[in-house]
Amino acid sequence: MKKLSLAIVTVFFLASSSFATSITFELDFEFSGATSPAGSSPWLTATFDDGGSPGMVTLTMSTSGLVGSEKVTGWYFNVDPTLTSLAIDYVSGQVASATDHTQNDHKADGDGKYDILFEFPTSGDVFGAGETSVWKFTATGLTANSFDFLSAPAGGHGPFLVAAHVQSIGTSGGSGWITGEKADSAVPEPTTMALVAAGISAFAMKRKRFT
Repeated sequence: MKKLSLAIVTVFFLASSSFATSITFELDFEFSGATSPAGSSPWLTATFDDGGSPGMVTLTMSTSGLVGSEKVTGWYFNVDPTLTSLAIDYVSGQVASATDHTQNDHKADGDGKYDILFEFPTSGDVFGAGETSVWKFTATGLTANSFDFLSAPAGGHGPFLVAAHVQSIGTSGGSGWITGEKADSAVPEPTTMALVAAGISAFAMKRKRFT
């Protein structure tokens, strides 16, 4: 019986250690009353992935829904306020002209207070249609769920989980502020599910033998 208990504990320990969390925000709503991007929504997506263990999270920002000369000039996120020390490092794709993590310090359309801002060039090498920008966050205890926080209210819009400023929209060349909801999160890897299933099956068979 002790061996069985140890096996079950081991199974669930391995399962928890390989539990990968991935959260995707799909930006498909223009909230300022201005111009919506001309392509099909979601215009932008942002995916946070912690690889199954805390401490490091990879962010992939994608402009797959933008068209023509549309471009992102600002992308705003929130993070767990208890994480005061957060390192942000470039990985690949479009480079931001500036990044900053200061709690409740960044306003989108003059409204809402966000914790993280990625600023992208307004001319030259812009963050245009069909591109990605990949970054790495590191902090003690950081997971993908650490970015599932709302902005602090500061006016008539929001609070929102994420916001972005899109410029050069359509033939008019206007701009708009967009946001969106969380699309998916906390998806177990296949190996995790197999381990859990094996542990439950072993426990059930052992119990049956003793009844």
